[in-house]
Amino acid sequence: MPDDPRPPSTPGDASASSNDPGARAASWLAARLDAAEADEAYIEALTDGEVRAALDEVPGDADAEAALRARLDGLRAAATAPSAQESDTPPQSVGRPPPRPVDRLPVASSPRRRWPWVRTALMVLAVAYAGLWVFSTATVPTSLNLASLEAVPQDSVAQALPDDVAASVARLRTAQKTRLGLFPRYDVEVVEASETELRAAFEAVRDRPRGPEPTARQTQRALAAYLLGKTALMRDDEAEARRWLQQAASEDGTSWALPAENLLAQLDA
Repeated sequence: MPDDPRPPSTPGDASASSNDPGARAASWLAARLDAAEADEAYIEALTDGEVRAALDEVPGDADAEAALRARLDGLRAAATAPSAQESDTPPQSVGRPPPRPVDRLPVASSPRRRWPWVRTALMVLAVAYAGLWVFSTATVPTSLNLASLEAVPQDSVAQALPDDVAASVARLRTAQKTRLGLFPRYDVEVVEASETELRAAFEAVRDRPRGPEPTARQTQRALAAYLLGKTALMRDDEAEARRWLQQAASEDGTSWALPAENLLAQLDA
C-alpha cells in the first residue's frame, strides 16, 4: 500500500480536535488553507495526493467538504492568476534592463527640398551678371577694349626692345583693373611710366634710315610706335593712338605693320 500522505498528528492538532482521523484531516487541511490565505507559497506546496487524502477523511458532511474544496480552488486560482500590473506590462528579456527612451534629433530639411531655392538664386545671379556684362560692353569705350596686350608676346618685346623698356612693358600688362571681369580700366601711373620708356626707345632709333630689309632698329621703332598706340588707347585718347599706329603701319616689312593696320581698321569700324 502506498504511504499515507497525511501529516502526523501534532499537539496543536490534538488540542484543536478529537481523536477522530477525519476530524484531524479536516482540521489539518483547514489550517493549511488559512496559512495559504496569508502566504500563497503554502498552497503551491500542497500536492494533489495530500489534498485528496485529506478530503477523503473528512466526515460525510457534504457542505464541509464543498466549502473546503471551494476554498482550495479559490486559493489556487488566485495563486496562478497574473496580477493586473503583470498583464499590462509587456514581456521583457530576462536579465536585460528596460529600453531607454531614444532622444530624437531634429530632422534637417532635405537637400533636395533646398535645391529649388539654390537653383533659383543661381539663375537670378546669372541673369544679373549677364545684364551687367551687356551694360559694361555698351558703356566701356571701344578704345579700352582694343588696348589689351594679349596679342603682343612678351618674348618678341624682349628681343626687339632694350631690357629696361621690355620690363616696363611687362608691368604695363598688369595695369588693367576690372570688377568681376567687368568695366575694365587702366592704372594711369603705370601707363604713363611705360609711355616714358617707350618714347625714349622710339626716339633712339627715329632718324635711322630704312633699308630694303627690316633691321633691328626699324623693328624697334615699329614696335615702340605700336605699343605707344596701345598706351594712348588705355588713356582713351583715340587721336593720339591713331598717330602712333599710323607710324607703326608705315614701317613696311616689319612684323608690326600689319597689326597696326588691323587696329586702325577696328577703330574706324
